[in-house]
Amino acid sequence: MNTKLKEIIFQNREEALDFIEKENQILESIQNGETNSNARKFIAHKSEYKGFEYYIVRHTNAYNSNAFYLCGYVVLDEVTDNLFQSLFKLLNKDYKDIISCHGGLTYEGNNFIDIQSKELMIGFDCSHAGDIISMDKAEITRIKSTSANYSYKTFYFVEDNCRSIIDQLIEISTQYKDCKNGREGALQEINDLFTNL
Repeated sequence: MNTKLKEIIFQNREEALDFIEKENQILESIQNGETNSNARKFIAHKSEYKGFEYYIVRHTNAYNSNAFYLCGYVVLDEVTDNLFQSLFKLLNKDYKDIISCHGGLTYEGNNFIDIQSKELMIGFDCSHAGDIISMDKAEITRIKSTSANYSYKTFYFVEDNCRSIIDQLIEISTQYKDCKNGREGALQEINDLFTNL
C-alpha cells in the first residue's frame, strides 16, 4: 500500500475490501464487539501530535454493516478547552465555527463508544457527499448515478486532517494568549482568522 495515498477511487468491491483489509493492519484494535447503546463496532488507531492525542476510527453500524469510512477525533486537554470556552464567550463562537476540516466538525463530547476521556474530544467523519463509505450494491448504484467525483478518504487523509485541527488549535491559542497579554491587534487577528476559514 502506498503510504502517502490520501484518496482512492475503487474499480470494484474486491479492490475496496482488499485495500480496507491492508489499511486495518495499520489500525490497532481497541474493541471487537458491540456496545449496548448503539450496536456499533469499531477499530481505532491512537497517536499524538504536538502534545495532543488523536484517534483515527473505522466504524460500522447497525444501519450499514458494510460501511467502512473513517473518522478522526482530537482530545483537548482541560487548559486548552477552558481557553477556547472563554474565547467563545467573547466572540459568540464555538469549535464548529472556527475549526476547518473535511466536512466540518461533526462531533463534540467526551464519551465516544469505549474511547472515554475526561477531556473534550472534537471530531469529523468521512461519510459526506463525495466520500465512498462502502462498496455494497446501494453505494455502487449511488456512485454510478451521479457525475460527482467520489473517493475513499484513507487513513493518511484522516491523519492529515487531525494534525491540521491540532495546528489550528495551537495557532488560535497562541493568538488568544497574546491578546490576553495585551498585545495590540491580537483580538482583531483572531476575528480575521475566523472570517478567513
